[in-house]
Amino acid sequence: MVGHGATLLRSGGIKAATTGAVAMLGLAATAVLARSLDQAALGVFALVLAVVQIGTMLADGGTNLATTRFVAAAAANAERRQALASGLRARLLMTGGVLVVGTALMPWLLDVLYHGALPSRAFLWVLAWIVAKSLFLFAPAVARGRMAWALEGGLLVLESLAILAAYTSLQIWPCGPSGLPLRLALAYLLLLPPAWACLRLPTVPAGAPEVPVTVRRLLAFGLPLVLNSSIFLLLTWTDRIMIGVLSSPGDLAIYFIAANLAGAGRVLFSIPEQVLYSHLAAHTRAGDPGLPRLHKHLFRLFSSLGALFVVAVGAIGIIVIPLLYGETYAASVWPFQLLLVVLLVRVVSIPASLLLIGVHERTVETRDALALAFAMNVLVNLLLIPPFGLVGAIIGSLLAFLTATGYLWWSLWRVAGLRPGVADLATSLLPAALWLAIVGALRLDRIAPWFAWVAQGLLIVGLAFVAWRQITRIGLIGAEKAAAP
Repeated sequence: MVGHGATLLRSGGIKAATTGAVAMLGLAATAVLARSLDQAALGVFALVLAVVQIGTMLADGGTNLATTRFVAAAAANAERRQALASGLRARLLMTGGVLVVGTALMPWLLDVLYHGALPSRAFLWVLAWIVAKSLFLFAPAVARGRMAWALEGGLLVLESLAILAAYTSLQIWPCGPSGLPLRLALAYLLLLPPAWACLRLPTVPAGAPEVPVTVRRLLAFGLPLVLNSSIFLLLTWTDRIMIGVLSSPGDLAIYFIAANLAGAGRVLFSIPEQVLYSHLAAHTRAGDPGLPRLHKHLFRLFSSLGALFVVAVGAIGIIVIPLLYGETYAASVWPFQLLLVVLLVRVVSIPASLLLIGVHERTVETRDALALAFAMNVLVNLLLIPPFGLVGAIIGSLLAFLTATGYLWWSLWRVAGLRPGVADLATSLLPAALWLAIVGALRLDRIAPWFAWVAQGLLIVGLAFVAWRQITRIGLIGAEKAAAP
C-alpha cells in the first residue's frame, strides 16, 4: 500500500506545477512593469492594482464557492445547468453592484487615492478591468468534470501570460499607468471565450437531488464563506493603499516590489497547506490520541519550511532584485528581507489554522484572528506611516500578523490543549535570527562574503533535512491510522 507521505508529495507536486508557473510568470510580469515605468508611475499603478483586487473580491461575493458547492452536489445535468445559471446571475448582480458603487465613488477616489495623478477616463478603464476579470474568474473556478482541474490551472497560466503581454506592450506602445488598465481589461475580455468553455465540460453527476438553487439561496450560502478571504485580502492590500495615500508613490513602488516577492512566498506555502487540509480532514478527528504528535510534526514542518524560505530567498534576494527590476529598485532589498520575517510569522500560524478548521471544524477563530490583525494593521499604519514611511508599514504588518498568530495559538490551546513547545519555536526562530545577524546586523555578506554564503548554505541544508523528516513522519502517522483495525 502506498503511504500517505508519497500521496502528499505527489499531490503537492501536481499542485506546485501550476502554482509555481503562475508565481514565476507573475514575477516576470512585475519585472517588465518595473522596467517600463518610473517609480512614481509604478506607485500609482500599484494603487490601481489594489483597487482592482478589492473590487474583484467584492464582485465575487462568495459566488465562486457557493456555485462550486451546488454544481458538485447536483444529481443530474439539468440541476447542474440550473445551479450554473443561478451562479452566473448572482455573479452579474454582485459585479453590477460594484460597477454602480465604483462609478458613484469615482470623483472621491480620484481625489483621495491618486491626488489627481489619473484622468477621469482612466477610472472607467479600471472599472472595465474589474468587470472583465470578475467574469473571467467565475468560469474556471466552478467548472466540474474530469478535466476541470487541469483546465483551471491552464487558464490561470494563460491569465498570467496575458498580463505579461499587456505589461510588455508598454515597451512598444507606452501609455503609463492611466492607459494600462484598458489593455488589461481587453486582455481579460479575450480570455473569456476559453474560460467559459470550461462550463461546457462533461461531468459525472453526484449526490442527492437538491432543492432548486436560486440566486438568493446561493448568495445566502456564499457571502458568509467569503468573509475570511475578504478580510485577508483587505489585510494584504491595505498597507499598500495607506502607503500611497499617507506617503508617496515612490515609496509605494519600492514597497510594491518587496511585497510582491514576499507575497509569492505565501502563495507557495498555500500548496502544502491545501494538500494537508485534505489529508487531515480524511484521516484525523478531534480527540485522536496521535493529535499532539501530529501537531508537533506539523509545526516543525511549517516552521522549518518558513525558515528555509527566509534564509534561501533572503540570501539570493540581494542579487535577484537589482537583476530583475533594475538598480532603481535596489532599495527594495531591505524591505523585502524584513517582509520575509513577517512571512515567517504568517507561516508558523498555518498549523494552528489547519487543525482548527480541518480537524475541529472551527472557522470563527481564523476569521477573528484576521479581523484583529486588520484592525491592528490599520491603527499602526495610521500612526507610523506618516513619520516613518515604509518602516512604519512593515512594523504594522509585523504586529498585525504577530497578533493573528498569537490569537490562533491561544485558540488551539483553548480548543484542543495544543501549543508549540520551546524546541519547536527554536526550529524557526533561531535559524531566522542567525540569518538576520549574518546579512543584517553584522553585514557579513559584504565583509566576509564567502563565510556568509557557507553559513547560509549550512542553514539551508539543515532546515531542508528537518522539513523532510517532518513530511515523512506526517505520512507515517496517516499510514498507521489507515492500517489500524
